[in-house]
Amino acid sequence: LSRVFASSKGGLASGSGSSTNGWTHSSQGAINYSPQNGMLKLAQVTPGACLINIGINDAVNGTSDAAFRTALGTMIERCGTNGTALTDAIVCTMNPLDTASVAQATQDAFNVAIKEVAALNNLPVFDVNLLLGRDFITANAAGWMHDALHPNEAGYAKIATEQYNLFDFIVG
Repeated sequence: LSRVFASSKGGLASGSGSSTNGWTHSSQGAINYSPQNGMLKLAQVTPGACLINIGINDAVNGTSDAAFRTALGTMIERCGTNGTALTDAIVCTMNPLDTASVAQATQDAFNVAIKEVAALNNLPVFDVNLLLGRDFITANAAGWMHDALHPNEAGYAKIATEQYNLFDFIVG
């Protein structure tokens, strides 16, 4: 999980304690990922909406399909209230990764798992992989990638703009 943005309505927050179009987040609302920290923080807040971006670290570190699906399902559950899944949430696929870091088949399997877990929870999927070109070579040639795993500033800006538009459409 890169970050979970949580708020009651509006647009995407741009920095800690900041506000953009009604969205705010703080150290409790925008959660920097570590498996323990992320889950503990989600247990402490009751977000009105979540943007879940999980998978890259799991793919790089060889997390099993079953363990990944369980972790994603738990993350979705924790975004909800009283143990029920949140309805105003978007689950993101992974961005394309260099195949020297993670085999394409592994990337594809993680993105399928993300889509299937989101579907089981009736949540929309924001396809970052598709947005940036489906594979690292295309994404890098288009100028979206910083390194083998991470988009650059232009790539993140492209992702954030489209995520904002989707959240605005869903949350209103």
